[in-house]
Amino acid sequence: MMASINATLPIKISVIEELAVVWSLETVQVLREHRVTGVMDGALPEQPNQNRTRGLPMVLGKEAVTLLQDIAVIELVHYPDLNNSPSDKMDILQVAMEKGDFSKQRNRYIEDRKRHMMKHSDKILASAKKKNAKLAKDNPKRVPENKLTIENIISDKVKDLKLPGRGSLVVQIHMEYPFINDLKSVPVRWNYPITEREIMAYLVYRDLWQKGYWVVSGTECSLDFLLYKGDPMMVHACLGVKVVASDIDTNTSDATSIFDKLKLTNNDCKEKSTETPIKTTNNTITKSNDIIKDYACKPDAEKQSYINSNVKHLRVPIIPAEGEAVGGKSIFANPGISIEKMVGLVRMNGIAKRNLLLAYVQRNGTITYHTIKWNGFEFGGVKLPS
Repeated sequence: MMASINATLPIKISVIEELAVVWSLETVQVLREHRVTGVMDGALPEQPNQNRTRGLPMVLGKEAVTLLQDIAVIELVHYPDLNNSPSDKMDILQVAMEKGDFSKQRNRYIEDRKRHMMKHSDKILASAKKKNAKLAKDNPKRVPENKLTIENIISDKVKDLKLPGRGSLVVQIHMEYPFINDLKSVPVRWNYPITEREIMAYLVYRDLWQKGYWVVSGTECSLDFLLYKGDPMMVHACLGVKVVASDIDTNTSDATSIFDKLKLTNNDCKEKSTETPIKTTNNTITKSNDIIKDYACKPDAEKQSYINSNVKHLRVPIIPAEGEAVGGKSIFANPGISIEKMVGLVRMNGIAKRNLLLAYVQRNGTITYHTIKWNGFEFGGVKLPS
């Protein structure tokens, strides 16, 4: 664990083009201690020509930024001076830092040579004594036997070492500006969440995080989030999360109450030391497999009324419209399929590769979770694996 884990909070995070960007590896480690990670967006220094594995900087998700602000872990700032040429003071500091780096590298070179000579000290000492014995007694280079020690020999050899020149030394390129703490920072206002949809997504993100899970972006899987029971670098996602606006609460007097849900109390954002199970309801969705089977067997004339009586308050295609497929059943009205339907089917099959957690958010901020397990799809008569 890095020493900077004990760094003073809040940590300053730079905002660039409305993105919260982390440049410091130490800061990344601090955020991971709070079960928050982002998307690595930089090239690896030693492998810049590949993009399979990325490095710093790390871009934080909007929900993560809001959460970290709420729990006072980070402070969003902007550094106006970074847009200007370095001042004379910064130039002097830069030169002094480079000289210090070069000096450290030369000292390391000397220490490496000393270790190498000590490793072969027996041979070096024997060779030195042999050469010394060949010298005439009146030769000024002849060394008395009592002074011909390995320490003195190595010391003399170090004095004669040719130190590496500037061109042979490594110039450190800093990921984070090394004098960032000497620059003036300006606080940045973070405008997220704003819309009702953004607020719902954030409330779900925060709630799942409070339950002890790692929550990361699920954009690549056509989902809102992916849920992990442990470090995403060590385990696979256990659930895909889709945020759904619930139609249960239609009272217009509660229209703005979801915004009030963002006002935190002191106990709202405490981390859980252990994972809290997600409670799911036992209606509609948990019975979805039976509903799907019954739906597929119904005559076309009865399908819509069956949906209306069994599946309520849904805005996602759990029970599909005609032309879509679900639960291992293909229910196309005809052999043909439009591009739009095909794309939708492929996206649904991407979701099907993991269990799905639907997070229904009412306008008063109440969240209800439902889980779905998909069994795969048929497409053009071919079974697609789940």
